[in-house]
Amino acid sequence: MLTHLLLILCKIQSMRKIIIGLSIVVSSIGMAQAQTTIKNGGLENWRTSKLIFNTTTNLETPQGWSTFDSIMNVFNFMSGGNTQVKTQVTKSTTEKNSGLASAKLTTSELSDLGLMPGYLTNTRVGLDASFNFTFTGGEVLPSKPVLASAMVKYVPASIYDSANLYVEVVNTTCGVDSVIGYGANTFAGNSNFTKLDIPIYYVDKSLEANLLRYYFVSSYVDDTTISHMLNSSLYVDDVTYTTVKSQTYALMSEIKVSCFPNPSTDVVTVSASKGHSLVCEIYSATGELMMSKPFDGSTSIKVSDWSAGVYTYNVKDQSNVIVGHGQLAVVRP
Repeated sequence: MLTHLLLILCKIQSMRKIIIGLSIVVSSIGMAQAQTTIKNGGLENWRTSKLIFNTTTNLETPQGWSTFDSIMNVFNFMSGGNTQVKTQVTKSTTEKNSGLASAKLTTSELSDLGLMPGYLTNTRVGLDASFNFTFTGGEVLPSKPVLASAMVKYVPASIYDSANLYVEVVNTTCGVDSVIGYGANTFAGNSNFTKLDIPIYYVDKSLEANLLRYYFVSSYVDDTTISHMLNSSLYVDDVTYTTVKSQTYALMSEIKVSCFPNPSTDVVTVSASKGHSLVCEIYSATGELMMSKPFDGSTSIKVSDWSAGVYTYNVKDQSNVIVGHGQLAVVRP
């Protein structure tokens, strides 16, 4: 699935340990997994964790995201008994596009595994019984995406290194994940945060798009020259996607939006947990724009003249990015 993971897979599979090692890995992975219900597309909120063989060093993980830090450090420990912990994904408060922080991915050298890029994904990362990586979850989609975007800044160790972003669209029919669309971009260094846009290509347009997955990598792993890659740093912030309806959504929006009462017969209140200069738009089932109203905090909307049915509401920020959305049922007595 991800060609950038092949090097890591080969290294890990070449040093499999007895089954007790798997229990160590699983217990450590649980400390640094994505929780897709947490909203953190701007990478503002972080949590810390520790590994069972080193309780003095913290691993940092953005909430709602996963890194490979715990997995790589546990395998490094299992391979050579090294208790030193390398943190390849950290919170940066100095280099950011907006808000308070961004995610910094750094290519590092582990004592027994060698050179490893930093990885960041909005999936849950696991291992199966054969020590192969598994990826589950992702962003639940309102409609089919055509463009994946992020604000990135890349500081490579040399002109020979490059960073990568790979995205995939997944259909989950009958509980089985099938990749139906994908996009990728390999990019060189840039001195300032730059918007990276990746078109999504579909191999099967007939299936519904259910999940969107992002994979950020701080180095091009086919290169084996240490000096070309060591300490290459990729900063990631403000991840979004655009759908076939030309609507741009914040990935895992940090603004909690609610609409109540729902169902409603008369007046509804739309509220946002934070933000200002927001706009609420409500569309009918046929796509007709019923209303568009600016607001700060909350606003009341009269729906008593509307026909009974299910409507879609979007809340947009100053950049016209949808930070919250949902459905409103209008009923008649």
